[in-house]
Amino acid sequence: MALGTITILDTLKWSESSGSQVAVEVRDGIIAVIFQTWDADFIVKCATFSYDGSGNLVKLDEGTLTGMAVTATIIYGIIKIADGILAFTDNDGYVCTVAIAANGTITTAILDELQFRADANCSEPFICHGTGDMWVISYYDPVGDDSYITTVEIDSSGAIAAAVAVTQQISIGFSNNINSIKIADGKIAIFFADGNDNLAHVETRTISGIGAISAIIDSSTWSDESQYDLRPFHITGTIYACSYRDGTDGGGWINTFNIAADGTITTVDIDSFNYEPAAGGVPGRWATGGYGSGVAIVFYPDVNDYAQAKTVDIDGSGNIGASVLDTETVDNVFADYTHLIKVSETMYIVIWSDDDVYGQAASLSVSLVAGFSYSQVHII
Repeated sequence: MALGTITILDTLKWSESSGSQVAVEVRDGIIAVIFQTWDADFIVKCATFSYDGSGNLVKLDEGTLTGMAVTATIIYGIIKIADGILAFTDNDGYVCTVAIAANGTITTAILDELQFRADANCSEPFICHGTGDMWVISYYDPVGDDSYITTVEIDSSGAIAAAVAVTQQISIGFSNNINSIKIADGKIAIFFADGNDNLAHVETRTISGIGAISAIIDSSTWSDESQYDLRPFHITGTIYACSYRDGTDGGGWINTFNIAADGTITTVDIDSFNYEPAAGGVPGRWATGGYGSGVAIVFYPDVNDYAQAKTVDIDGSGNIGASVLDTETVDNVFADYTHLIKVSETMYIVIWSDDDVYGQAASLSVSLVAGFSYSQVHII
């Protein structure tokens, strides 16, 4: 089988109604999905399903989450806090924690909740780990068009501190895209678009054990346009990639970067690759990426709103191959709110909403070759 060949192993309808969703492997072999229903109530629910080594998918549980201050909201960020504990962020400026039992049973009463943006002027909040019990939420204010990062304390039981630790403004005005990734313990890289100079930026900062956010360690611009839907992920060593939607024509792209563990940005734009031409649409929207053993994969809705998975080769220096390795149409009718999770070196789980607003999932295998080191992907 050729390098990067994608094979659909199994599919699963995990809910009858899902308008937006994100997912995480909350326990070994168990995927938890936090989603907003697509009905008159737009309530927030959780569903779980399992996968095995052959990619077989089995639904385990589904339930409406209770105890939330705002029950009709859009979910953007999700992360595993500890085994069986996840946290998610929503568009009303809340972070909540949920417990999942070893058999996939959901405790529908949320464990804890904190409003990290008091006036609810919050859009597209993503969450990553900083250090210890400190977690970093990046988001933008759709009223002022400013972008921010804030630190919150969440312990391994899912308990959230009563107040945010620190909030820091990243850009002022005309900023509607920001996302962060952990590069080392206590170090993060922040990717954001700034409409003031119409450029895409990356900068690094330190996060302390009490949530303090340092001044900029290093920064650089990496594109001559203000990009959209930024999704950074780890390649290997100090090499990172970011998938995004081109700010001019909506095309889907991947760029690679060299960012040292101390926060030094050694190289931006090592290489770039247009994995999906615009063709009059916005194919990069909701693209998420992953990497293992020399092959990167992106999952996204294309210009026809079909669910597409594509692979490209990226070497250990960040150089990207000249062409797409393989393309697999996972849903040839409609897909929205796509999300991808790496569960093994050769297997990924993808989720999306279909044309009937059912929540769907598929397991994918990706063929690899020897000679590249394995890297655990960071998915946002």
